Amino acid sequence: MKINKFLLCSVAFVIVTSTVIIGGCKNKDKEIVLSENVAKDIQVEENEIEKYIKEGNKFLEEKNYKEARKSYEAAITKGKNDKQIYMDIKDQYLNKNRYDDAYYIIKLAIENKVDTENMEKVLTSIRDKMETVELSYEIYEDNGSFVLPEEVDITVDNNKVKDYVLWEKENHDISNKPGHYSYNGITKEYGRNVYVTLNVKANIKENTKEDIYDSKFGIVKDIYTDNGTVYILFDEVEFYTGEEALAEAKKDNKAIKEEDGTYIVYDDYYTRNSVAEAKVYEVSKDVAINLLAYEVNPDDNKIDFQKVNYDTFKKHIDKYNKDISAERALLCKVDMKNNIVETMSRQYTP
Repeated sequence: MKINKFLLCSVAFVIVTSTVIIGGCKNKDKEIVLSENVAKDIQVEENEIEKYIKEGNKFLEEKNYKEARKSYEAAITKGKNDKQIYMDIKDQYLNKNRYDDAYYIIKLAIENKVDTENMEKVLTSIRDKMETVELSYEIYEDNGSFVLPEEVDITVDNNKVKDYVLWEKENHDISNKPGHYSYNGITKEYGRNVYVTLNVKANIKENTKEDIYDSKFGIVKDIYTDNGTVYILFDEVEFYTGEEALAEAKKDNKAIKEEDGTYIVYDDYYTRNSVAEAKVYEVSKDVAINLLAYEVNPDDNKIDFQKVNYDTFKKHIDKYNKDISAERALLCKVDMKNNIVETMSRQYTP
């Protein structure tokens, strides 16, 4: 790490100027002492920055990310206005695919007003390397105004967190006419690109005399209320049991071969992710929600359905949706009428 040469040259100019003035007063000893002290201070600061950067690199190599950030921040404190410090730390993080940390460092540079225009471009390049949050919504034109979500779920260090979305200005004009629309935004804290597709369907009552019923299996990733309407974020899957589960697992080369040459699937069920993106569905005000009895009362070993309210179901979802290994605790069957959820029941898996 090299200290900012502009700063060093500026100090040298001041020293030379002082030499002329002080020399006129026949006080050369004082001039020499001043020059040596300033140069020494600069060298000490440069050495400290180097030390903190090396410490940060060492911690990063050891995957001690918390201590690495502390060391890097200490280096930035010493060289707050030095663009190269930010860029070098950013490169260290990118080499380890630590995009969130690299993003954080460049945000610091922008907050400290260091080469803001170019740093904004660097920030965009980092953002494009990170995951994009893609959401898909379907509504009918007579279901009222659609509102873009204020926050979305993202993954940071293998943990799910919520981050507020800053939507582009043109997204404020949302159409409720039949058609396909798209909206873009960026999350405030972690800089994820957010892409929303909206499919506004024509009023179903004008197109058919009969209601449309549908049932789906999937992972309920979230349930929330927006402007008085309840929605679920639903990741649809295909769900099979028994012999059908084994046959489908074989198709995907996911069946387990035993020593005797036979094949099995664990727990006698199999799921296949059949839809690429999670979708948001509106939930009826009169929805019936069912959990398994033992999920409501741990002392109850029964797997019968037990009707619960919104708050109880949301607590269950929030408990498990941060743990990818516990997704099967979120597996549900939803029954819909005209694309609105009327019944939501937990699917038992052995």
